[in-house]
Amino acid sequence: ESIEEVIQTLGNGQLVVFPTQNVYGILADGHNRDAVEAVYALKGRNQAKAVGFVTNKKKAPQYGEFGPEARRLLELWPRAISLVVPRRPAVPDFIATGFPSVLLVCPDRYCHRLADAAAFPIVCTSANRSGEPAAINAEQAWTAFQGLVPLIVDGGESSLKEHGTIVDFSAKPPRILRQGAFPVSALKELVPTLGAGSSAGT
Repeated sequence: ESIEEVIQTLGNGQLVVFPTQNVYGILADGHNRDAVEAVYALKGRNQAKAVGFVTNKKKAPQYGEFGPEARRLLELWPRAISLVVPRRPAVPDFIATGFPSVLLVCPDRYCHRLADAAAFPIVCTSANRSGEPAAINAEQAWTAFQGLVPLIVDGGESSLKEHGTIVDFSAKPPRILRQGAFPVSALKELVPTLGAGSSAGT
């Protein structure tokens, strides 16, 4: 029921804090550079760290290039699996911050529906000040961002209470950038070449 209001708020150049089954996130219109920069300012986030897109199986190929292994995991969506893939030219440099890849997420059906309904790309990052834990309920999000974000969607407590697992397909062989809610052992069954890499911050 909140999707229409979320899209309208984002389309007005404002930020939204929204719930997922992993953790709460901050959204912005990915075509609006000022809005994306507002996300960095709100979090105190290092400008060298890229943000990602909330998308779905249908729209993800607009933003990234998917080889056979990456597509196997894409077909699992919506799940707590975040994918890093080579980015397409449609992804602006101010989002990718110079990286040749892009982070794409679709943790649950709510995010799938949100991406499907939006006529613009939706930038996302976790709802927290940089260096602090991400909010896992609306009360924590409200405490961190009240008066700073015009819309905080209360979806109750996140069921998984941790970030999704990030798989980097821009590396050869593919690697785990962050071990999260989706078990790595299950991913290796689908992508046997997958190896463990260094942990990534949020």
